[in-house]
Amino acid sequence: MNMLKEVIEYLDQSNFNDFTKIRWIYLYVCEKFSYDMRYPYATNDLKEEILNKKVDLTNVEDFEHICYAYAHILTDLLTIYGFNCEIVKEVENRKLSHVYVIVRYKDKVLKLDPTKKHDTTRVKMRNGTLDFQTLIDDPTFLDELKEADNIIKEKYHNKEIDDDKYNYEEIMKIISSLEDNFSKNNTPQSERFFKKLEIIFKIVNSKTNFKKYDDIDYYFSYLLRKFKINDKQLYVKPAIFFKNDDKSMKDNINLILVEYHNIPPIFFILEKEQNKDNYHIREIDKNELLEKLDEYSNWQVDEYFRRKAKLSKPYIKL
Repeated sequence: MNMLKEVIEYLDQSNFNDFTKIRWIYLYVCEKFSYDMRYPYATNDLKEEILNKKVDLTNVEDFEHICYAYAHILTDLLTIYGFNCEIVKEVENRKLSHVYVIVRYKDKVLKLDPTKKHDTTRVKMRNGTLDFQTLIDDPTFLDELKEADNIIKEKYHNKEIDDDKYNYEEIMKIISSLEDNFSKNNTPQSERFFKKLEIIFKIVNSKTNFKKYDDIDYYFSYLLRKFKINDKQLYVKPAIFFKNDDKSMKDNINLILVEYHNIPPIFFILEKEQNKDNYHIREIDKNELLEKLDEYSNWQVDEYFRRKAKLSKPYIKL
């Protein structure tokens, strides 16, 4: 993909002001790329390889990167239009821990950080951003941001996402309606828990635009928070597992452990659908689960998940 050509062709005919150009480039980068979830689990050699990945904007083939590459992508695009950019590196214990971009123009100082607060996924969700910020007291910033987003929304229309049945407003309506019905019917807590979980899985399975693991993982976690799933008695734990013989760590699945009170553990699997790019959740029985735990691993939770897997029993089929 020639991303450089696409950006230049679009912005040159956009008539955007400077602030809107900066905002559009940030949203564009968040939309196109996703965080490389291999990095926290990788060997030192693979971490070094991921850290040193370069992105040729005239021929982009890899769309999963960490903050370091994001910063260089942003500065490469922003400097085309003469913006004064600086890559800021945060260091902890003499090791690079995080990277973001500072943009200075006119009397403004902006921080652009796509990965720290998951703006890469939030943009795909059409749910606003958290880390496109002003670093100085600027009373005009929020008004300019709102105006820029309105202008961009008019010009940059993604029908697949904007026509999504389960947008933010619809999800909030579902939650409100559920809670009203639960209260009215005095629904038992266990039934509430599994009804919410069933709806979350249905929403996740409806998504076709989340084609990278980081995006669907964050979205799933976001829905768990919105539906207020986890508490002392109700517990959902997702974890990513990588195929044992794949040194590149490109082959991965997400196993989801569900526990409620004294009910035996239930497991679900989030994986790429066959011959498709999008992810799908389904219940997984004990035999297949144990086979998956032999084939895939995650050193942080292997023992814990295997112990729970031996106790698991089927509960619901979605």
